Amino acid sequence: MLPYSLGSSLASMPPTWFIGWWQERNNNTGGQIIVIKMGLLFSTTGFGEDQPVDGPPYALMPRAGIGMLHLLHEQSSLAEQVAFPLIAGIGIGMLFHTPFQVFTKALKPYEIAPATSAFFLVRFTGATAGLVSATDLQSPALVLSSMMAI
Repeated sequence: MLPYSLGSSLASMPPTWFIGWWQERNNNTGGQIIVIKMGLLFSTTGFGEDQPVDGPPYALMPRAGIGMLHLLHEQSSLAEQVAFPLIAGIGIGMLFHTPFQVFTKALKPYEIAPATSAFFLVRFTGATAGLVSATDLQSPALVLSSMMAI
C-alpha cells in the first residue's frame, strides 16, 4: 500500500500546476481534459482489465492496460509489488484535484464553500461504499453462501 499511497500523493500536485499554467496561457479547459485522460490511462493500466469498449475511438484510451494489479499474487517479485501499485497510484493521484478544479471554475465565489463540502461528501461516500462493497464481495462467507445456494 505504501507505493500506491506515495504514487498518488506525489502525482497529485504536478497536474494541478500544469492546469493552472494551461488556463493562464489558453484560458480554456484543455489542460483538465489532458490530465483526466492521462490519469485514466495510468490508473486503468494499474487497475482495469483489457476489455472491448463500444463507442468512439477515444473510449479505448482508458482501457490501454491489462490490469497490472490483477497480475499480483503471493509469489510476485518485490519489483512487481512496488511498481504495479505505484503506477496505479500515479493515475489516481492525477485525478485527485482535476475534477475539483473544473467544478470550482463553474461557480461564483460565494458558492465555493458549500459546493466544496458537497463535492467531498459525495467523493468520500462513494469511496466508502466502494470499499464496503469490495470487502463484502471478497468475503469468504459470502462466497461460501453463494456457492451453497447453487
